[in-house]
Amino acid sequence: MPDRRPAEPGSGDALARVLSDPGPITHLAATLDELSGRVREVMGADLAAIIVIDEADPEGGTVLGADVAQDVAPELLRRLAGPSDDLLALPGQAMWSGSPVVWPRVGSEAAVVDRLAELERGGTDVSQVRALLAGASGVAVPLATPNHPRLGAVCLLSFHAERPLGAPAIDALEAAARQLSLTVRNHQWRDRNRRTRQVLQAVLESTPSAVIVTDLRERLLLGNRAASELLGVDLEAHAGEPYRLLMEQHLRWRFADPDAYMAASAAALDAPGDAAEDELRTADGRICERYSAPMRDTSGDLLGRVEILTDVTPARRALDEAHRLADEAAQLRHMEDRRNREETALARAAHLMASALTSADVHVHLLDQARELTGADSGVVFLLEHEDIVPTASSGVAEAELDGMVQGGDRELLHRLLSTRRAFMCSDTRLEAPAVRSLVPASAVSFLLVPLAAGERLYGVLLIASDRPRAFGGHELRLLSELSAHAGMALHHAALFEQEHHVAETLQVALLPDDLPHIPGLEMAGLYRAAAGSLAGGDFYGAWELAGGEVAVLVGDVSGKGAEAAGLTAMVRYAAEGMSVHERDPGRLTTALNELLLPRLPDGTFVALALVVIDLAADRLRWCTAGHPPPLLVRAGGELTALEDPGGAEYVSGFAIFSPGDTLFLSTDGLIEARRDGEEFGEDRLRAAVLEHVGEPPRSLARAVHGAVNAWTAGRLPDDVAIAVVARTGS
Repeated sequence: MPDRRPAEPGSGDALARVLSDPGPITHLAATLDELSGRVREVMGADLAAIIVIDEADPEGGTVLGADVAQDVAPELLRRLAGPSDDLLALPGQAMWSGSPVVWPRVGSEAAVVDRLAELERGGTDVSQVRALLAGASGVAVPLATPNHPRLGAVCLLSFHAERPLGAPAIDALEAAARQLSLTVRNHQWRDRNRRTRQVLQAVLESTPSAVIVTDLRERLLLGNRAASELLGVDLEAHAGEPYRLLMEQHLRWRFADPDAYMAASAAALDAPGDAAEDELRTADGRICERYSAPMRDTSGDLLGRVEILTDVTPARRALDEAHRLADEAAQLRHMEDRRNREETALARAAHLMASALTSADVHVHLLDQARELTGADSGVVFLLEHEDIVPTASSGVAEAELDGMVQGGDRELLHRLLSTRRAFMCSDTRLEAPAVRSLVPASAVSFLLVPLAAGERLYGVLLIASDRPRAFGGHELRLLSELSAHAGMALHHAALFEQEHHVAETLQVALLPDDLPHIPGLEMAGLYRAAAGSLAGGDFYGAWELAGGEVAVLVGDVSGKGAEAAGLTAMVRYAAEGMSVHERDPGRLTTALNELLLPRLPDGTFVALALVVIDLAADRLRWCTAGHPPPLLVRAGGELTALEDPGGAEYVSGFAIFSPGDTLFLSTDGLIEARRDGEEFGEDRLRAAVLEHVGEPPRSLARAVHGAVNAWTAGRLPDDVAIAVVARTGS
């Protein structure tokens, strides 16, 4: 091979000068190839490669550009790149670590050895690659911008043992890394803009509406194919021309009223910031709806104007035909509309009842929808409870009158009606026996009784009454029968939900400690609240004393709801407490806990936690967080510090002084993620709430902060919350 010596220190300036712009290349892969060639030439290496994150790949793939010396066969480069197109995973080491990497012996690197073995198992001959890498050395430097800390990496390889790559090459690449990162980022933008323009052009060409765009100087920027066909003018040939002149000379004659077309068009152009709508008729009888509006960028600045013409001729002709037939079909349309409204109302009612979490909610929705569907004046839901018939919900019935119905109603008659599981209709109570009249309010003249059942189980009966005679017929009976069937299923599901809620809530309460341990020098309190209307969740807290006298405090969140989440909560809490017998460092304990739990958690389940170990003898604490909001430490003087995760990708412990008078506040993310009108409560409001109540006893502080968040959401906290508060006392 020709003699190519590695770059000398200080060659980074020369490298940066040739990386400012690789030319008019717009495809990112070709750009990276060009840049790799320049890097290799300046650095005198045998191979240069640049890898960057592929923004167009939703799977988070990469784009690789590479250049090799002329005496290296292209086939060898393809084998070096591998099927993953990542150069045997070498540049990725610098990209993901964020630090320069030196490989004195590339062929001995574990990642390279593993990748070559993988290629061989797949049937690829890598013998030449092994020979090429036998004496190879290499370096890589990460590429980054302020907004993209892991943009990519640049990598150099020398295939000659006598010309190793090392610190000088690193220095040169680091000196040019900023310029190279900016150049790569610019070409990512070019690539994205090219794709965006292609998509936009495809959208414009695929739409059947005519689209015309003008700039701020009223020049024609573009018109799609539909616009050219509608107007009978090749608009692309007139791009850049004044649009008013184009309308005057060519477009106005396309419309039935040229003067009206010009007047409306000129008025729209004279008010560039306003939107306008009108209707145009072409000379050949077509009807077009025109919408003209300003175009603005994301900052609101005016860019130009867009005009959209939609041919609505078929729709208008169909509408005219419909109007012609309107009188003949009026009654049919009325009946169809009524049926559609009822079907929609039934579907809405079924959805409301199916979404209800309690039987009481089902009853309320059932009565509301039944009265709305039938126009009834009153209604009552009777349930069967231990062979007794009990009114559980009413609408339009006074409390005193409902009590009279309960006391004076003929229960034997109701039982007989229920035993048949068939609906009962009365058109006029004035003609019926007293036993029938006793079932309804005194003002009711007609009524319907419909059973509420799901499968073999009979839940009760729905009573709907009207103050008018013959208010109900077969139509209302059909509607209420269908509505009651939905209600029966909803009651069945509500009963199952209430049972599951009771089990999960009981399990959750059993798993939470009744009282945190009493430790001299500490005052502790915990609080747990499940989200309103939901099953018990996976949030938890706990505290225990370690063998060395330290105190561990744990707050966490297991994803999911119900008994399964509560069971996982128990596993996490008790595993952490058990493992702390042998490991008292929060970071190492969290690492061990992660290794223990990871293979045991169901797919898609995650655990977030914050673990604090308090050493009273040393007046300090250690902490570690795993995907969890940082604990808040408030000094005796009122200074608040968030104990942020100090470890990045690793679980490591942070240290802080914990003196008498200090307070530690830990909570799950249900507080900061609470929303009102789409806005989160957030960390700033949480810290303000803690500072407002710090100094109060821990239990009062926990309740006050939770109450502040609950009040901010108007009592609709959407997630579970666990809080632990530890106050450092003087003794």
